Amino acid sequence: HYATARMTRCKTDAVDAAMLAEFVERMPFKPWQCPDGSKLALRTASRRLEALTKQQTRAKNHLHASSQSQFSP
Repeated sequence: HYATARMTRCKTDAVDAAMLAEFVERMPFKPWQCPDGSKLALRTASRRLEALTKQQTRAKNHLHASSQSQFSP
């Protein structure tokens, strides 16, 4: 996204290398840290809720389609 923000359209190895060098100079390095247990649990619960919501929507759509059709499976 950095190159896009810099509005760079050229895509060559030399341009990519220069863009990476500029990025490293300008942006502070922040090492990755493993999320703690509560954040991982929240992420898992959030993903499960999203999956259940999608499943519920599919079931409602299926029920609606079945009720509107003359032929039901």
